[in-house]
Amino acid sequence: MFFLYPVGMTLAVAFQNEQGGFTFDYILGVFSNPVYVEGLWNSLMMGVFSTLVSLIIAFPLALASHRWIFPGKKLLGVLILAPLVLPPFVGAVGIKQILGVSGSLNAMLIDLGLMSATQPTDWLGEGRFWGVVVMNALHLYPILYMNIAATLSHLDPAMEQAAQNLGCPPWRRLRKITLPLCMPGIFAGSAIVFIWSFTELGVPLVFDYTRVASVQVYDGIKDLNANPMPYALVGIMLIISATVFAVSKVVLGRTGLGSAPRPKSHDSEKALSGWKGWAVSISFIAVFFIACVPHLGVVLLSVNGDWYQTILPESMTMAHYNEALGHPLVVPSIKNSLIYASGSTLLDIILGTAIAWVVVR
Repeated sequence: MFFLYPVGMTLAVAFQNEQGGFTFDYILGVFSNPVYVEGLWNSLMMGVFSTLVSLIIAFPLALASHRWIFPGKKLLGVLILAPLVLPPFVGAVGIKQILGVSGSLNAMLIDLGLMSATQPTDWLGEGRFWGVVVMNALHLYPILYMNIAATLSHLDPAMEQAAQNLGCPPWRRLRKITLPLCMPGIFAGSAIVFIWSFTELGVPLVFDYTRVASVQVYDGIKDLNANPMPYALVGIMLIISATVFAVSKVVLGRTGLGSAPRPKSHDSEKALSGWKGWAVSISFIAVFFIACVPHLGVVLLSVNGDWYQTILPESMTMAHYNEALGHPLVVPSIKNSLIYASGSTLLDIILGTAIAWVVVR
């Protein structure tokens, strides 16, 4: 009821003509419109590259956490997941201030003499697509990290040890043994990251990147002329997302790799001492810091008094908070958000517990 009913209502508009009969005209109309086709293609590429960048970030971190003991491992293992709870569209606001023409990065490069003050680089002018990709990846890599880490924890360390005893070098072991055995976690996490990025709305909106399907749907639904094309576009996005999810389930269902939990041997984790251990810790800290920099930019924006063509705000003030909290619409909006979030959480707990109980029983 909570899933199929709203989906059915949306698809009803996409496949229903003006006389109330069934039609494929709107679906075919999407593919005959170059604007919609470009939006779908950009959304697909946004999903693919966001997934790839997330994987590049998550896999080394998960592998390092599985194999080595390094300073602050437990704390860093928690901090590295923090970006998942930070809204990406909020970070996009901060990154626009940092990478804008008059932003912090250009100000720093001008101060260092690496850029002309009369011709600053517009980093987001032609790179909005990659800005969206990076923001998605910095927000969603914890999903892949958790899935890969869970898969690694289920692997039998004797397999890698046997390969090592036979003289297999580390990179070959990684490519021939570890990586194939991690594929269940990679596929599971990649499917979620792809679908999330493919349908992402907030980040493209903040970056003014309108040539994606989600923004086209958002703009079209606001049209007062009851245009059915956005609903047809939603139907196509649902089909693509469902296909990706189904393919990931089929792939995972056909392999038994990593499906049986194995006890981790006592010597499966190697303690790194000296600079090697700190190098791994610094890598975790660097990823966490880079993922949080956009949100730090939002915090500085909220208290800045004058921040134009400088690396940091020249002055700070709390007047923005006083003005915002004094507005008659702000506090009720915050209250409504808390009520809706609490209600959704309670409903999820009830439904999730009931479904889990039924599945197990």
